[in-house]
Amino acid sequence: MNTGNIVLLDPVKHNKLGVNTTKLNSTHHQVNRVYININELSNLVHEYPIFINKNSITGQFQLNAILGFETGENLYLQNGQWNARFIPMDLLRHPFQVIFSENNPKATGQIAINESSDLLENIAHEKAEAIFDHNGNPSTYLLRIQKMITQLMSGAQLSRIALQGLHQHKLLMPITLDITLNNGAQSALEGFYGIDENALQQLSSAALEECHKKGYLNLCYLLLSSATHLEKLISWKSNLITPLA
Repeated sequence: MNTGNIVLLDPVKHNKLGVNTTKLNSTHHQVNRVYININELSNLVHEYPIFINKNSITGQFQLNAILGFETGENLYLQNGQWNARFIPMDLLRHPFQVIFSENNPKATGQIAINESSDLLENIAHEKAEAIFDHNGNPSTYLLRIQKMITQLMSGAQLSRIALQGLHQHKLLMPITLDITLNNGAQSALEGFYGIDENALQQLSSAALEECHKKGYLNLCYLLLSSATHLEKLISWKSNLITPLA
């Protein structure tokens, strides 16, 4: 979600700003799902339940890591710490993003900054990572963010192609994630897609070979294996609530 005062990054205007990269419970992190891409899947699949949704505007499929069951609920944030080894890049890139010219959407995007972000600190702050050096050049930190954003953009394109491939082979099916907590309380997350295991088992030899060559089979198995992490989230959530009367 892109909210706040988003402006082009400027080495003059923003030379006194830094980013507190140790602040893991910022408003950017208080979300119950985050977009991920296929380039980071092999790491994230070991710690997050990952499902697919369809963008209501573009109609394109997207990978999502589930972080919680309610709006703004991030169960990976515990006592100000992130309870996982890997954090999705779409969270780490804050407070930066790429913006494109409305008049020329095919033009190369430019790095922008959210001036309203609660990650921003004065450069004098002990935990602030400098954005620019004394000469106005990108700092090591900003160069790392630029590389990350490049990976995000290329990965998003690869993800769309792969998910469309799964769709064309009829390997995606709508699912509802039913949640039952230890106290008996129930809820559900709707609007997601998962892998249709029956369709996967019934692929023709030719389709199976194509899916193998294009990496679709590996993607299917990674997504299926990630679903086991839902139980972990249910356990974390159950520990936070009081028993029903």
